[in-house]
Amino acid sequence: IPLVTHDGEPFPARNLVLFLTFTTVIATLVIQGLTLPVLVRVLKLPGRDPQTETLVEAQAQSEASAAAEARLEELLAAPHNRLPPPLADRLRSVLDRRRNAVWERLGAADPVTGESADDTYRRLAREMIEAERKVFVRLRDERRIDDEMMRTLLRRLD
Repeated sequence: IPLVTHDGEPFPARNLVLFLTFTTVIATLVIQGLTLPVLVRVLKLPGRDPQTETLVEAQAQSEASAAAEARLEELLAAPHNRLPPPLADRLRSVLDRRRNAVWERLGAADPVTGESADDTYRRLAREMIEAERKVFVRLRDERRIDDEMMRTLLRRLD
């Protein structure tokens, strides 16, 4: 809000405009923000159903995996995309793991950890990648590899 108008006169009711703006912002952000959770509880709105969401996610992943599998087979049929069978199988196994991971979350959790098999797999994979990452950084710090090599290795790891 300017202090003066184009004529050089003091802006009319400037303090009132600032006060109303401030109170409007406070009312809309703070008061509504604090009362919304109470309102949701009073209205007893249903929460999200994790089982239903996981089922929808699994169905979507299944459709996407089918499309990816069809595309992979189409690509592998082209002469310029030939891969040794173990590498082609690795692509298929990655696809199968993604497809099955969501369905596994619908199954029973591990009684000790409370994790699904997919959650445990992801956690262990992250731990393995972190161990590799630490070695690359250590090798760079020891000047056994340079920064560019470390970035290349980390990019492949990611």
